[in-house]
Amino acid sequence: MLNPNSHNSLDQLLHDTYLGNQSIAESSFDIESLFIGKQPLPKENIFVTGLARSGTTSVFNYLYNSNEFGSLLYSDMPFLLMPNLWNFIPKKKKTDKTERFHGDNIMVGDDSPEALDEFFWKVFLKNSYISKDSLEINKIDDYIIKKYEKYISLICHARKKDKYLSKNNNSILRLDYLLKLKKPTKVFLLYRNPIDHAASLLKLQLKFSKQQQQDKFILRYFDYLGHHEFGLHQKIFNLYPNMKDGNLSFNKDSIDFWLKSWIDYYSYILENHADNITLICFEDICGFPEKTYSYISEIACLNHKPSSPEAYSPPTYNVIKNTTSTLGEKAVELYQKLNKKRKYT
Repeated sequence: MLNPNSHNSLDQLLHDTYLGNQSIAESSFDIESLFIGKQPLPKENIFVTGLARSGTTSVFNYLYNSNEFGSLLYSDMPFLLMPNLWNFIPKKKKTDKTERFHGDNIMVGDDSPEALDEFFWKVFLKNSYISKDSLEINKIDDYIIKKYEKYISLICHARKKDKYLSKNNNSILRLDYLLKLKKPTKVFLLYRNPIDHAASLLKLQLKFSKQQQQDKFILRYFDYLGHHEFGLHQKIFNLYPNMKDGNLSFNKDSIDFWLKSWIDYYSYILENHADNITLICFEDICGFPEKTYSYISEIACLNHKPSSPEAYSPPTYNVIKNTTSTLGEKAVELYQKLNKKRKYT
């Protein structure tokens, strides 16, 4: 994500006017659809998802670097529902790539792809799945699905590609619908060692909360885009409604909150979707990138295999002593079950 604190006053006004007014955004989609006309559906759809900090950006960028997919770009901001018409408007000079907002050495610029299609769902589901403290499983009718298929066809038309690629941590909320799109759909779902994963999530929760306290536009920016992974408006995935009150009883500044979120997320995946998605382990893309990305290339049926990133050792966190033992043990057991389910070892 580009640093929202780098936006000047005019940028902020444009974001607030467009992203903050869903009726304007919906009208812009209708105008785009009218002027661009009907476009063919992508031949294939690929969705990259998983809890934040699980390696989704690395896999997303790898697939995008094949030059075979259309995706939303930072340059589509803020007019996310009109990727073609917005491209016709002259822009200010492109800026050099900078480290993204997470502070994780991933460099992004105007032409970088990013997780921006959540805004579509916010607009056309009218925020119905977003409550004060949680994100709910989506209920999507055929009319909205057809709108979404039109949307991704417009994105592919803007990029002059015939396959669609998305990265969205919220896809778990609507996987049942995405897997039933008219054209073939594949889902890569990332997971990570739960102790390190929970610690990484907690680290960013503290970082983003501090930044959002200092700059209210950063908070609005995250809300506009449906990014509730971290920060002052962090929301849990309410995948097990009868457990919601218990989940919210954990302090978000504790490792236990993030371990419990991890357990719920990946338990839901194992119980509902493990057999119709492709599981990819974060530790594999770090330690064995050539083997793991070759498998990803094969599943994605890439015609041009990009170079694999070099192997590296991700940070580890000595936080096990700070966890409730039953949560830590349960998470590690679940991680082992996920490893057994992956198909490339």
